[in-house]
Amino acid sequence: MSSPSRDIEARVRALLADPIEDEGFELVAVVHTTAEGKRTLRVHIDRPGGITVGECTRVARMVSPLLDVHDPIVGAYRLEVSSPGMDRPLQRLGDFARFSGYRAKLRLEHGAGPRQLRGILRGVEGDDVLIERTDHVRKVPLAAIERANLVLDIEEYLALAGLDDQNGSKLPSPTPPGADVVVEDGSNVDHEQETPDDQ
Repeated sequence: MSSPSRDIEARVRALLADPIEDEGFELVAVVHTTAEGKRTLRVHIDRPGGITVGECTRVARMVSPLLDVHDPIVGAYRLEVSSPGMDRPLQRLGDFARFSGYRAKLRLEHGAGPRQLRGILRGVEGDDVLIERTDHVRKVPLAAIERANLVLDIEEYLALAGLDDQNGSKLPSPTPPGADVVVEDGSNVDHEQETPDDQ
């Protein structure tokens, strides 16, 4: 059973993927969180050669009206548009296949086994993510993964700029963290009820 945050992320991705790709960017991830009663929607974008602060600003100004019109989130929230950074989020099966061989950390849904898993990604099999832990490879259903991020050292982070994916095209060049812009959405002040799995 997916959490409210994952449902919101899926709706926002469906809404923004095409417009962002039409602008020449990859929609890497959509992350919805709640901390200290404040909600944040992070939209991570990238493209070969990396992105600039100005491009983050342009995308934020483009997607903000779309979010206002379609209103996929009830209540006020903070919108952030940024590069993926060193802890690049992984959300789709293709992400786990694309970064096979890299270290990652997974946070699983309640009741899906250990809450946290760390290991080396070994691709996918059907709808399962394969992650190598010490002496064995574990299958984890994608639906059971609440959050997943790459765990890169600085050499790996910088090396991604020159790495080809399985289709022979360039993976996105890393952009230094901090290339982001924040847009406050205060048009709706009625918050929906906060839930523990939004933490």
